[in-house]
Amino acid sequence: MILWAGRQDNLQRSYFQRLWELIYPWLVYEGVSFFVMMIYLMVKLMTDPGLMQDMNNVTAYMNRMNALIQSDYIVIALFTCLIAIPLMLLFMRLDRKKERKFQMRFERWESTGPASFVCCLILGAAVCVVFNHVLMYSGLYDLLSKNFEPVAEMLYTGNFWLELAVVGVLTPIVEELIFRGLIYRRLRWSLDAKWAMVISALIFAVFHGNLLQGIYAFGIGLLMAYIYERYHHILAPILIHVGANMISVLLSDSGLLDFVYESDETFIIATLIMMVVFVISFYLILTKVVPKRADEDPAVIPDDHRTYY
Repeated sequence: MILWAGRQDNLQRSYFQRLWELIYPWLVYEGVSFFVMMIYLMVKLMTDPGLMQDMNNVTAYMNRMNALIQSDYIVIALFTCLIAIPLMLLFMRLDRKKERKFQMRFERWESTGPASFVCCLILGAAVCVVFNHVLMYSGLYDLLSKNFEPVAEMLYTGNFWLELAVVGVLTPIVEELIFRGLIYRRLRWSLDAKWAMVISALIFAVFHGNLLQGIYAFGIGLLMAYIYERYHHILAPILIHVGANMISVLLSDSGLLDFVYESDETFIIATLIMMVVFVISFYLILTKVVPKRADEDPAVIPDDHRTYY
């Protein structure tokens, strides 16, 4: 049984409270990232005598620091995720306690079978390819990629398997806990689903920090919020995000799919194939994953009841 707290018309919270609920998970994540980066730089200072000599030249020192951070960004991201994920799970747990404290109205839904989540993984891979190919074909990629290139260099230069684990799995988990599990869920306390989807997708787009990624993030953010609303389970958007990021790593770094970009014909064929995969997987979710209300009556979660996130 899944208990889902949708819009709470009787929940009274100030504008500042609602705004702070949306901001602080993101701030905590950025704080963890900054903390890990500082620890990393302190270790480098203690183990590399050359850095101490560069401190006399501020410009050379800053350039050296930036180069080190870029070269080991994946390692920094790994430790950031390992610290941030338990914190976000704790915040989600506290949200469930808050829902009990304020005696929010819960909807009871039947859980979907494990096989239905496979569609989310496939859908994520398909939507990543389709969105990126549309951006390339439209010319937006060439127009806006200048600000994205430094990000791509950090994400896709290093050990392939480490990138697959961090960029492909851990980063999607922590981002979904923040933007769907916390921000979207909290927006739903005050808003209808469609507005919560749009606002959470906009926040997700701004988080990425550049226009090219922002356009992509807004589109896929809408999709993941919709899937979360349909499944009522945080694992669903996580799997979409994992599927999207893993295929992105494969396309960008492994060389296994380089043949797709060898000619216009293979590019168009690959795009059409992934469009078909996207349509089929989305159709299966729409037709086979049909949310079923188990109980229309208001309910408060008992203290010993385990809920899906």
